[in-house]
Parts: sequence; C-alpha cells; structure tokens
Amino acid sequence: MSLSHKLDPKHPQHPDNHPLRAHHPHQVLVHHMTGFFFLFLFFVLGVIGILSNAPFGAVLLSFAPSFVYGLSVLALATSDHLEQKYLYVALFGIIAVFIALFTQLLPQADIFFILMLNVFAMGVFTLLVQQTYISLTPSPTDTVIEYSQEQRDIQGLFSDFIKKAKILNVSIGRVYSSYKGATAGMREKIKVQAELYNQLDAEKRPVVLLDLIKELENRLLLLKQKESNVFTQPELQRIARSGGEVILSLLSRSEGEHISQAYEQAKSYLDSAHKRLTVMSRLQ
Repeated sequence: MSLSHKLDPKHPQHPDNHPLRAHHPHQVLVHHMTGFFFLFLFFVLGVIGILSNAPFGAVLLSFAPSFVYGLSVLALATSDHLEQKYLYVALFGIIAVFIALFTQLLPQADIFFILMLNVFAMGVFTLLVQQTYISLTPSPTDTVIEYSQEQRDIQGLFSDFIKKAKILNVSIGRVYSSYKGATAGMREKIKVQAELYNQLDAEKRPVVLLDLIKELENRLLLLKQKESNVFTQPELQRIARSGGEVILSLLSRSEGEHISQAYEQAKSYLDSAHKRLTVMSRLQ
C-alpha cells in the first residue's frame, strides 16, 4: 500500500508539503518505537539478570523472540508491508519457533515464565504499532483521491508557467522584432516554444512530462546566456550589438523589471512540478 500525507491546498507549489512522500511519518514513528522497544528489552534483561544471577547470555537468549519480532516489525515498516496480517504471522510464527527450539533446553517452568514475558512484551508492542501506524495509514481510496489532487495541482503549476512563458515570448518578439533588424530565426532560438508547453496540458504520464520539463528548462537557460553565445556574428551585426549582454538583462532593461520576475516565476513553477512528478513517477 502506498503511503501519503494529506496535501495542504494552501501551498500547492511547495514539494516539502508533498502528499506522496517516500518516508511516511508513521513509518518513521515505528522506527523510533522499535528503538525504544529494544531499550526496554535491555532494561528488563538487566533487571532479570540481577535478580536471578543468571548469565547475561542465557537471559539474552531467552528474550530472542522479542528481539527477532522487533527486527521483523522494523523490516516490514521499512519495506512498506506493515499490515495487520503480517504482524500476526510474525508474532505467532516466532512464538511457535521459540517453543519448538527451547522445549528441550529449559525446564518447563522456565519456558512458561519466559514465554509469558515475551508474549506480553510483543503483544504490547503490537498494539502500539497498530494504533500509531496501521489504523492511521490512508486507505487506497484516500490515496487515489490525493494522487488525483496532486495531478490537478501540477496542472495548475503548468498553467501558471505557460502564462509567464507567453509574457517572455511577447517581450522577445518586441525586443528582437524585424523592425530592429532581428529575424524570425533569431526569435525562435530563444523563445519558449509553444509546441513544447502546449503538450503539458495534454500529456498525463509523469515520465514524459519530466522530459518536457527538462526541454523547457533548457529553453529558459538560453535567456541567461550572453547574446554572443546564442547568436552568430552576422546575426549580431543585424541588430548592431556586440553580444556582450545577457539576453534576460537586455529584455528587462528594455521592457521592465517584470520580465525578470516572470522568468524567475516560470523557472520556479517548472522546478516545483519537476519535484512532484519525480515522486509520482517513483510510485507508479
């Protein structure tokens, strides 16, 4: 079962609030609980060892079922398979193995006493794990709803990106207009291609969308280059410039600071969508 957080709709652009994280907080909590369980067992071992004057190795061996059970719970939580049926299979399986192995090694009275201690420790630990992990794990229906909500939020990021991309393209069209000596080929070199961002609305597969985002990010990076790194010398001669200025700086100087802001916002939208889609692609 995939694990997920509740998505905070007030922060759709922050992947840190992601509803589909790889490490669920309940999963981390079980790890901590297992650590405390082991500490508790060592405390009990120490007390029993002092009161009974028994060798520590023998006392440790008698609580082997509880330690093995704790490690089993930890492995189930880490592998995202911590379900009630697996818990009980591990619990009763370990008890059965314990009885089979130690019946011939310990007096009958010792077996019953140690068995009760192990069963009590494992039982309490099982109840705590159920309450803090299994009962709070979202159902498949909740996960599907949150996954769909995540897709809608990503589409919202794409819509916002497209608006900023169009602002950049309009500015490029004016600064590199034919009236100023630029050619259509020069404008196409640095514009955010409509055929790319139009695919964002139609495509649903995270892996394909990640490739599109990479191409769009590369287009934006061109605006951070100097003109001389993008245009040929004959093209620079057409617009009567040396090419030493960064394209985005030139656009902002000519059109206003809102162009730089549109660029940064467009980049931020793509970055947020990229992080969310990366998580979604891993869960598929």
